[in-house]
Amino acid sequence: MLVPNFPSSATNPDITGLHIERQAEDDNGLCARYQGAKVFLFPSLHETFGMPILEAMACGCPVIAGRNSAMEEIFADSALLVDPYSLEDIIDATEQVLINPSLWEKLHEQGLKLAQELTWERSANAHLQVFRETVTTGKPTL
Repeated sequence: MLVPNFPSSATNPDITGLHIERQAEDDNGLCARYQGAKVFLFPSLHETFGMPILEAMACGCPVIAGRNSAMEEIFADSALLVDPYSLEDIIDATEQVLINPSLWEKLHEQGLKLAQELTWERSANAHLQVFRETVTTGKPTL
């Protein structure tokens, strides 16, 4: 488990085989970790966009994310969404991805596809359009 800035004074969870890495990775190292992972768990309680989710998808890693905030709108077809407050949901989804090769492949492919669509260029163009409409009409069309 990669948890940058995880306090060294914190007690490690008592889970067989779990090792916590406390160092942050550079982009290449992080991508290699995503590519080597079977699944990326991101049951965040609140997200505005979910950049780590998109990073994992861009590297081909299937994602399990919390069903909240904007996650359903952005990642509904590309990630397995769970109740982030339910350990049972998180465990069940993880088991599904790990034992079902067709689900793993679907999430892998859908994630890569979405990551190719959600680019910085597309974001910049959408913002530019809103700015132009606001200047021209006084209100944006969203």
